[in-house]
Amino acid sequence: MNPEDINPYAPPQSNVVKIEEEVLHDAPSAGSGKRFLNYLIDRVAVFGLFFVVGIVLVTLDELGITFEAASIFDKIGFLEDMLLTGVMTMMYYSCFEGACGRSLGKWITGTKVVSVTGEPLSFGKVLGRSLTRMVPFEAFSFLGGADSGWHDAWTGTRVIDLRAAPVPKPRPMSASNLPRFYTPQAPVQAVSRPQDPA
Repeated sequence: MNPEDINPYAPPQSNVVKIEEEVLHDAPSAGSGKRFLNYLIDRVAVFGLFFVVGIVLVTLDELGITFEAASIFDKIGFLEDMLLTGVMTMMYYSCFEGACGRSLGKWITGTKVVSVTGEPLSFGKVLGRSLTRMVPFEAFSFLGGADSGWHDAWTGTRVIDLRAAPVPKPRPMSASNLPRFYTPQAPVQAVSRPQDPA
């Protein structure tokens, strides 16, 4: 677009996009800072789920419905703990991102998972993202200033920032948005009054 064709007096244009519509492929990607904050919030949420499960098991033991079910967490080893944490993390992400494209961390930071092709996010892609998070050293794929990790690249998804500042778009000159220039009118001539006879 030729810079001379841009109308500086035109009102700003904004694209109103409903979040429910999957036409967010032009939205900017979430930065690494928000992605790291998402990770921290979601880790706290997963450990919160373990806490809730523990309270439920203790309550069931006290009511006599189960027998020492809460002590199962005391008896598991390191590998069992890693496996249980991985399964709980996979269920957490699969349920939240599969239902609405956003985990608890993404709700708080205003980000969302979308497909890079603009298609609706399928449950298979969400499950693939969750499984890819179990790959060793996957968290280090964000190092070097990358805004996406392996679980994004391998599944054809990305995380967008719904609260990013809109990028201003130049508005070309057209008949509908030409500036209203002041057009001087012809000067009004003074009307001479007849002289009163003295």
